[in-house]
Amino acid sequence: MIRIALVAIGALLVVAPSAASFSSAGTPWPVTRITVWNDTPYRTPLREAMASWNAVGARVTFAPAARRSTAHVVVGLLPAGATAERVGVGTVGWTAGAPGRVAVQGGLGQREASAVLAHELGHVLGLGHEQRACSVMSSPLAVARRSADCRIARCPILSRCLVQPDDAEGLRDLYERRLPALLPQRVRGAAAHPVGRSMIELAWRSPLEGPGAGVLVRAERGRCPTTPYGSPLERTGLVPLRRGASQRAALPISSGTWCAGIWVQDAATLLVGPPAYVRLTVP
Repeated sequence: MIRIALVAIGALLVVAPSAASFSSAGTPWPVTRITVWNDTPYRTPLREAMASWNAVGARVTFAPAARRSTAHVVVGLLPAGATAERVGVGTVGWTAGAPGRVAVQGGLGQREASAVLAHELGHVLGLGHEQRACSVMSSPLAVARRSADCRIARCPILSRCLVQPDDAEGLRDLYERRLPALLPQRVRGAAAHPVGRSMIELAWRSPLEGPGAGVLVRAERGRCPTTPYGSPLERTGLVPLRRGASQRAALPISSGTWCAGIWVQDAATLLVGPPAYVRLTVP
């Protein structure tokens, strides 16, 4: 099931309680490099916003996407006629099989656009709204205009001023403390053999402990799949996880050189652990 949540600036979020002033609202991305495609005229503001989050030094960074079709995140403009209060929206955190999306209002000043984009990219990373004035996860327009408190309006290098210390601590908490505990473990003893000329059987031993509810398997000709999600769907199978047990799955294939991947997936977060790969040649 695909889950996508859009959050408008100023909207209330139901977030996990935290002793710190930052909050998380979505699932962290299970990748270290999130690629972004820009469909807006805000080229410099988007670069500033991406650079401000990258400067935190957490395990996840933003990078320009080579193609729109393969981008993790697509940034566009809000439809004409959007209310003045709705300056931006963004998906919250990672969703399996779906790209992240950000939409911002047209006609913003450069610094306002940078603040709005940094705010929405914070949502994409999985962060919730913030109550502190000097946080880019509070109202971005207020932050952009508050030179006395946050130094943003007069900052000579904007990428160094957008993400505030509290924002940075929230990002590190989500990706360096929480994410490792959310990722399922890798399967062990992966093996494969052909069954006739039209099927392969995969075998593995599922992890004994840790998160997870199912095992996803996928095979591709000539290369190893980087994700269990893709087309054609018949090359992806789901097996309910039985902890510590030896498990099997069959996939349809044809002759040629193939690589199959096996991932453990957690049903609550939809996060998948690191894959185990098996290569084989079918005559």
